[in-house]
Amino acid sequence: MHYMVEFDLPQPFTETFISLIPEQRLKIHQFMVMGHIITYTLSMDHAKLWALINANDEAAVTQLLNKLPLTNFMEYQIHPLTFLLTTQANLPKIHLN
Repeated sequence: MHYMVEFDLPQPFTETFISLIPEQRLKIHQFMVMGHIITYTLSMDHAKLWALINANDEAAVTQLLNKLPLTNFMEYQIHPLTFLLTTQANLPKIHLN
């Protein structure tokens, strides 16, 4: 199943929050490579963040979010999706020989 997670970021960012951003980016990249996170998007005003997550159930989404260093600083809502249609989903996977 797919879930859209909508985060409300703290305003203003604290020094602790800012110091954890590199670690957050590393974890997001790892989860994207593993196929757990499909998209990760930040609003222009840095007030909202959205993540499209591939998980078996909402409990698995929560477990994944708890592994991210910035989750404790943000409020979030998990939205189960009926379907996901993207241009990426229609592209064939590249296999290196």
